[in-house]
Amino acid sequence: MLSLQQSVKEYLARVGQIDGVPLDDKTPSAADSVFLRSALTDSEAFNNWLLGVVVALLCSAFVISCLFIFRYRDSLTAVATITGLQSFSLVGLIGWLRRLWIDKNTTDLFKNASNRLTPEQTVALVSAYYHLMMEKSQ
Repeated sequence: MLSLQQSVKEYLARVGQIDGVPLDDKTPSAADSVFLRSALTDSEAFNNWLLGVVVALLCSAFVISCLFIFRYRDSLTAVATITGLQSFSLVGLIGWLRRLWIDKNTTDLFKNASNRLTPEQTVALVSAYYHLMMEKSQ
């Protein structure tokens, strides 16, 4: 399963803009836009599944920590330890959830752009976003 970044990189390689410099002999076509949409649809399906898993983990971590706090409510050190571990795990899960949400919004943006814009405009948008945002996060 390709991630959003891999899908975009593969699309840019297909249209000849992976280095950020347009190649004059290669013009994007409607088939390239269809390729982008299909790659993003695959990525979107996996991200939706992963989003559900992370939300389930978030809820289960909260419920389990509440049960442990209720069970060991007489021990202040146990409650403090459980609360600290819960906070640490929830922050990690929320950070992961944030990254998935950004990928989901970017996928929706690119899919809508490939439907509504010309292939040349789509390449310009995807290339600018990739080189300004995604390369910095590697």
